[in-house]
Amino acid sequence: MRSIIGHFKAIPDYRARIGTYPLWSLLAIVFLAHLCGAPRRQKDLEKFAAGLNDGQRRALGIRRRHGKYPTPRQPTFCRLMAGVKSEELEKSSQDINRLCPSGFRRPLRKAPTGSEEPPRKEGNSQVAQRHVKPGHA
Repeated sequence: MRSIIGHFKAIPDYRARIGTYPLWSLLAIVFLAHLCGAPRRQKDLEKFAAGLNDGQRRALGIRRRHGKYPTPRQPTFCRLMAGVKSEELEKSSQDINRLCPSGFRRPLRKAPTGSEEPPRKEGNSQVAQRHVKPGHA
């Protein structure tokens, strides 16, 4: 875990002020969620981070606030994805993948833009429209 965090610490922080969540901490959470197969949307990252306990968040470098190690929320991950450069994220991901066993290797990329909402399936209203008698719509 330390070697993975070390790779993310090499990515320059784009923020002027670092609050509760160092950049490398957020990137480590994104990477761990990715390894676990979690979707890359910001709400899904928030859910994954909420599933970590205080000790895990502390180990990932999240700073203590009011006696707790708070969970990063969706807006934090949104700002992260907007601020970090794709090239830097991919380079770190490639470096880390060299350390991982082959079964865990996956390229880490940002979620495609506009992916905040899952794709919609055919709704019941479309199914119901097939059974409406002509002239009764």
